[in-house]
Amino acid sequence: MVEQPAPDSRPPAVSALEELYALVQQNPMQPLIQIAEGEVMHWLRVVEGKENVQPRFTPGSVPSTAFYRGLDSGAQQQLDPAAAGSRPEEFEDQFQARLAQLAERVDAYFGGGGYRASSEQCDRAMVELERLSRFLSAWCLRIEELGYDAPAAPAVVSHRPGARGFSAYAPPSAPAALVRWHQFFWEPHLNTAIVAWAENTLQPFDEALKYLKVLLELSGRERAGHFMGSGYPLRTWGRPRMKVAVFSPVQRPLRTRSVFEARYRQLLRRIEEAGESPGRAERGLLEDIRHFIAMVRDNVYMLANQPGFLNQARPGLPVIRGLPTTHPFLLDPAEFFKKAILFDNGTYTVAGGGVDAMYLQVRQLERYYRFHPGAQARRILGTIQDCAIAWEENRCDGFTAKLLEIAARLRRETGPLPAEP
Repeated sequence: MVEQPAPDSRPPAVSALEELYALVQQNPMQPLIQIAEGEVMHWLRVVEGKENVQPRFTPGSVPSTAFYRGLDSGAQQQLDPAAAGSRPEEFEDQFQARLAQLAERVDAYFGGGGYRASSEQCDRAMVELERLSRFLSAWCLRIEELGYDAPAAPAVVSHRPGARGFSAYAPPSAPAALVRWHQFFWEPHLNTAIVAWAENTLQPFDEALKYLKVLLELSGRERAGHFMGSGYPLRTWGRPRMKVAVFSPVQRPLRTRSVFEARYRQLLRRIEEAGESPGRAERGLLEDIRHFIAMVRDNVYMLANQPGFLNQARPGLPVIRGLPTTHPFLLDPAEFFKKAILFDNGTYTVAGGGVDAMYLQVRQLERYYRFHPGAQARRILGTIQDCAIAWEENRCDGFTAKLLEIAARLRRETGPLPAEP
């Protein structure tokens, strides 16, 4: 009788890490080592409970932490109720109407008279991009409410040459699967433009809109080659947008000392000490490690990072908006406070309009405080971010409540309301 090897009792993540370690040791190059160091440190914080695993796109499945799962599903509380009560068969007509609105806005951005890339044109385009993103997210949530739990894996047509990290997936015929196809197809391109606006970088924003203009002019089958690749980072539920970089670096000999091995050993110890406790986090960690191993083998990295902010133009990289000296909410905080109350108590309704304009002013206020950092900015930026996320999550009550919180804070810091005559 041949003696069988004893089963491996170690956590699966340990075996995956050992595979990654061997792969990195065989290729002592930079920036591979630096990228691997960053990922290992992220996984270490995940095991310690300080961060969550980065959700990534995998054909045929949706991460439980996907952003759209945090949207409001109640029709009475939605800022955009287009998907509420609708059937998958109704999606296509609604979506084509939304695409036409986006195309009209993009055409206005590039075809308008005067300086096409004015800050006002950029702002209007950003809101239209956000509205389409929220529309697609709301429809994905609607599909799950109807019981379509597992998305159909998109059929691979081919890999487009030179399409770093992107694959060709044909649009499915089933209406429910088509909703998810559109969401996964458009969201990376929408996110690129929206993040460029948030970073205040005009040239990347301009380039992102040019790319969207090309995609809008293609047929569904032609768009298939621009679909994201497996492992593409996805936005997390309740969290702000991340800047996603897709690149294939030129590997160079490592010339600096690396802490990769030390962090790797530390991560192994933490996983083994945790034992069974990580649970779902450990399973997500295993999947993320495997995604990263695939990136290393292909030398195509898809990484998410916090967006930056450009506060002054540099050669070849202009800003969307220069240093602002004031903001409507700060000019008249008493008037803003009154308006916020009217939105919060339902006097100003969604049907009456004005919510999108308020959202834009909230985002502009966020940009104002990035230009003017200080004690007040540190106290209020978190609330501003929560307000913007509530708008993106289709939560009318959450958006108006945070709007009122911003107004109350500004009112306290600028003095009481004037006495009534």
